[in-house]
Formats: sequence, structure tokens, C-alpha cells
Amino acid sequence: MGQFAAGTLIRDRADVSTVALTEVPGGTLPAGGRFTYRVVMVDAGGREGLASNPTSSVVVGANSSVRLDNLPRTLAGFVGRRVYRSANGGGSPFQLIADLQDGNTTFLDTGASLTGSLAPESLGVQRPRLNASLVIDPGMVIKSEAARIELTFGANLIAEGLDGLPIVFTSRQDDTVGAGGTFDTNNNRSVSSPAPGD
Repeated sequence: MGQFAAGTLIRDRADVSTVALTEVPGGTLPAGGRFTYRVVMVDAGGREGLASNPTSSVVVGANSSVRLDNLPRTLAGFVGRRVYRSANGGGSPFQLIADLQDGNTTFLDTGASLTGSLAPESLGVQRPRLNASLVIDPGMVIKSEAARIELTFGANLIAEGLDGLPIVFTSRQDDTVGAGGTFDTNNNRSVSSPAPGD
């Protein structure tokens, strides 16, 4: 399992495979509505981790609520969880319905919503690691096109070449350096030349 500590991005989603959805009377969910739910971990800074996969779906009658049982506990490095309900039909957008502390493993969805919907970024990699390091080995050739390496406070770029094994940062258009027999990375047979800003 991945971990979340000191800004390291957790890679594990909350497991909702055992969450049980039960229709109960009373509430404002529409008759014939079909809903799924996602759970997202929240850190002390209020940032969300990766969203869980959707739960199984539940179909409700008129004026109903849904009880969610066996909600996953808060994962290490997080302080709480948010629960999102799907649009009618079981898909996006997912609307925020609960902000839970660690002790609760049950929640009653009466149909009310809080402000906010699930950000698309929560479905994949959301944010960089705050204390990351990029280490480039001697002899590496880094070719880029319309890209850059950006570092901020707390991040490290370590690139130390050796005699005979320099580290080269250059354009993808540069056919003078490379490895593997041909340096024509862009397959244009030296038609283009590198230029500052590539």
C-alpha cells in the first residue's frame, strides 16, 4: 500500500467493496432514482486524496433515504472522509453529501447535499509530492519538447555527471546527442535543428 506522510501522495483509494446500501423510508431522494457513492480521504490541510471506486448502486422509491453501512475508516495520514453521491443514474457529477470524522462507519443520505462536487482530479493523480527529489544518473540525455522541469521549495533536482558521462539537457530536435545508435529522436532525418526555447 502507498502511504501519505509529510506531503507524499497516497496512491491507494479507499476500499468501498464492503459498503452496504439500504433504502429506508423518509427523505427526499426521487422515486426510481439509482445512486452510487464515492469516499474520499481528507488530510489536515483539507486536501482530498484519490476518490474510491463507485459503490454498488441502489434504487430508491419515493421519499426515501439511503443508509450507508461499513464505510471505510480513515486511512493513515488523513484526518477525515468525504462522501459523494452520484447524479441520478449512477454517474457523474458526484455531489458532496457528508464530511465525516474517523469514528463513523454509517451515514444516512436523506437527499440533502453540501456545497461542492467531486473534482475530476480526485479520480487520478491529484497533486505532486511536496518533498520530492528527481535524481538523474550520469550519462543520461534528457530531451524535451514544449516542456520544463519546475521545482519549488522543498523539492530537489540532483544531476551530477562524471568524466566521460555528462548529463545533457537539450531539445528533442537535437540530433547530436542520444543513445542506442541513432540520435534522431523525432525521426525527421536532421531536417530541423534545435533552437533556444525548444
